[in-house]
Amino acid sequence: MKFQSVLGLIKKFSFLFFFIIISCSVNNSSESDIENEIEETEFKVMSYNISGGTFSTYKDSIISLIKKNAPDILGVQELSGSIKSEFLSFLGSSYSIIETFPSNVNINTHNIIYNNRLFNVTNFGYFETETCGPRRFINWTLLKRKDNNEEYYIYNNHLCNSDLELRKQHLIDLVNLMVEHKAQFGGDYKAIITGDFNSGLDTEFIQFILGKESLTIDLDTYINPVNIIDTWREINPTITKPSQGEISVDWIFSTPNIEIISSSVDMTGTNTQNEFPSDHSPVITVFK
Repeated sequence: MKFQSVLGLIKKFSFLFFFIIISCSVNNSSESDIENEIEETEFKVMSYNISGGTFSTYKDSIISLIKKNAPDILGVQELSGSIKSEFLSFLGSSYSIIETFPSNVNINTHNIIYNNRLFNVTNFGYFETETCGPRRFINWTLLKRKDNNEEYYIYNNHLCNSDLELRKQHLIDLVNLMVEHKAQFGGDYKAIITGDFNSGLDTEFIQFILGKESLTIDLDTYINPVNIIDTWREINPTITKPSQGEISVDWIFSTPNIEIISSSVDMTGTNTQNEFPSDHSPVITVFK
């Protein structure tokens, strides 16, 4: 078995030539709307596919869900350019977005949003993996806490739903990128991964991320050398993660050197017709 190096896999990796962090303006909300009730040393991460095509219909419920949980880091999927400005304005000025294509916000629809009162951005970028429908990216940032200078790599993903080989390639690219960052960082590398992986726990894709199975593409076999854990199962080892569909496909993973306080799925937010605002539910993990 072998693990291909980053240089061997990269086909379309682009270093970022733009550095733009767009701070959100207040619109029909204030910073007091977003109250973080967790301990100061803790921070909350959310992964949420908002089903952007129906945002105009369910935006009140979607924003309410996010505000209620008050994440410090939000890995969002299906945030299209046509709704991005409105989405950010509802969240308020304490949130900023890392926009990797500032001249065309429609290109990248799974951005990282963060609490700018708690974090500064040290670095950020993207890796463009194989296209599956829309262009697919591994969006990443290195965030530094303002209070204690702790640094965390954050990776947000939206994997292919239809092509299993492209899904494999995305995961191999993700792990290779993490290996590269770990080598560059040189210290206590801490990483958190969010995203819609379109894969349940028992699939080879999630088992690969957790280091329990290999993936094979074109007769080449790959293993994951990075120690990654499922934050849900660390806290809820005997409870199946809830999902609105047949399998739970939304995940928050991390390296084991970050303490996990809690992990949950918010299944609330239905309207009077008992309809969920998205076909996904937000996954939330509190770290310390």
